[in-house]
This record gives sequence, C-alpha cells and structure tokens, in this order.
Amino acid sequence: MELAEGGRAVRAARATLSTLGERTTEGAADDLASPLPMEVDRFLGEAGQRFGFDEIADRVAEREEVERSDAVYHAKVVLALVGR
Repeated sequence: MELAEGGRAVRAARATLSTLGERTTEGAADDLASPLPMEVDRFLGEAGQRFGFDEIADRVAEREEVERSDAVYHAKVVLALVGR
C-alpha cells in the first residue's frame, strides 16, 4: 500500500497520527512517538479521549478533507508504516 503524492501522504499522516494521539493515553502516545522522526512524531496530539472506529474514521476524513472510505485506506497505510 502507498500514497502517491507527497502532499497527500503528509496530510494522511498528520490526520491519522493526530487522531491516534487523541485516542491513546499520554504514555502510549509518547511510546508511539519515540521511534518516529521528529517531523512526524509532532503530529501526535493530546491524549486520553475515548472513541471508537467510526469516530476515528470521521476525524481522519475531516482533517484530511477526503471521503471517509479514502480516510480509512490512508489510515491503514500510515499505521502499517508506523508498525514497521
């Protein structure tokens, strides 16, 4: 999986990681950010909110300004890269 355009990839990473940062605890967000490049780890935002998959998809779509189905795909790509 990949995102073709550099700008689109940055928007997808920012939207996904910002939302993920909101969903995790503060310690978990710090752990997630530690191996990431500084340019990327700063996308992780405030931690500790509780919401499910639908809200994650909606927030990513809104931040990225794309359709929900595209946001879900982009989030999968970003998270696969972070997992590596």
